[in-house]
Amino acid sequence: MREASVLFDALKNGTYGFQQIFAYLVELWNTIFASEHISVMMEWYKTTVAPFAQYVPYVLVGIYALVLLFGQRLLGVIRFVGFLLVGFVLGTYYLATPVASFFPQLPPWAVGLIVGVVCAFLGKILYHVFYTVIAGYGMYLVCITGMVLPEIKGNYVVALIVAAIAIVLAYVLRGFIERFGTAFAGAYGVLFLVRGWYDFTTFVPGYETWVLLGASAVVAILGYLVQNSIKKKKY
Repeated sequence: MREASVLFDALKNGTYGFQQIFAYLVELWNTIFASEHISVMMEWYKTTVAPFAQYVPYVLVGIYALVLLFGQRLLGVIRFVGFLLVGFVLGTYYLATPVASFFPQLPPWAVGLIVGVVCAFLGKILYHVFYTVIAGYGMYLVCITGMVLPEIKGNYVVALIVAAIAIVLAYVLRGFIERFGTAFAGAYGVLFLVRGWYDFTTFVPGYETWVLLGASAVVAILGYLVQNSIKKKKY
């Protein structure tokens, strides 16, 4: 109960931002894959994929290119896979131990898989929940921490009002956000892999990350235009 109260205060005061959330998820993901059951699965996967390992990067480039050009059309698939993975990780980490007391023969990865499948099928609902939370809490953080206007730092009323407006705008602009967001994710994935073969970011030493992000944004504009033109076509 105390941990929930501490977390609520951190969220209310804006001291628990997206960077901390992301770091926690990365730590959680690493913890899961350090587990004995998952390690066995990963070894099986590596052994199975080993003969085709040299082709995996090219396949990934192809997948990211599809996301770049057809991201919004593929959003249902992306959402399904994304929530399947999230549910798998959370189920394995949080629910495996309680479930083991009732079904000791059920391995943690099986619990994670069941939770992952449930989350994947509820993906449309969960997507709207996360979409709302990201838009609302993102703007709440900007206001409550005074990132833009120091004058409103700590003003909960203003922060909540701005967060509500941000949620409305996020849904009004949802089509644009989904098309550009998927285009950017696809562009970043392609360029990140290409950088492994030819590191174009070294032309600006010290700013490699910004070069990669900037190049991804430029390519994402092209991807967005393609997605937008596909949306306007009648089939």
